[in-house]
Amino acid sequence: MFRTCPNSLQASTARPAAVNPARLRLACRAAIVPVASQTAQSEGRAENRPSGLFVRPAHPDDTRHIVNLTRELAQETEDLHLPLQQVTDGVSTLINDPTKGRAYVIEADGRAVAQMQIIYEWSDWRNTNMWWITSVFVDSKYRRQGCFKQLYDHARQEAIKEGVAGIRVYTVNDNTAAADTYEAVGMECHHKVYQDDL
Repeated sequence: MFRTCPNSLQASTARPAAVNPARLRLACRAAIVPVASQTAQSEGRAENRPSGLFVRPAHPDDTRHIVNLTRELAQETEDLHLPLQQVTDGVSTLINDPTKGRAYVIEADGRAVAQMQIIYEWSDWRNTNMWWITSVFVDSKYRRQGCFKQLYDHARQEAIKEGVAGIRVYTVNDNTAAADTYEAVGMECHHKVYQDDL
């Protein structure tokens, strides 16, 4: 059932915090990139900013667009139809409560057309946070324009400034397109993630 990741580490992986019981099921494939060790590499990256698209933190006025993207993500990737109010409440909580995490969007034509949400996991091993990418999604009209890379590079630079130990992401086993996208920005697969839905 689970695909084994190459270069698996012996250490156990903590479950990301603040995940709603009605969340999408997590996959066993996890990616992590150590932030501090790759600072020099990131400084040499080109900005690669698509014309007319720019990253910014999400604000309450983005809620409706982020909710639509999140529900589309669930339907497209897992054929799930998430309740509108539940997702609206979840997105609003994240945007308005910085202790839960943060959200970034790419704006185009006056609205959010891509999103990346970050939640925090405290690492006792490192005495700092790990960041988990969740609900990353790009509107189909804006794909293949470097949107994920732009979101990821922005989040990565913020993580470096804040002393974050690394960035992780998970995806369902058969979502090879997502896996390829994560690997293309330099992330590597080290762990399997297990879940017990409650």
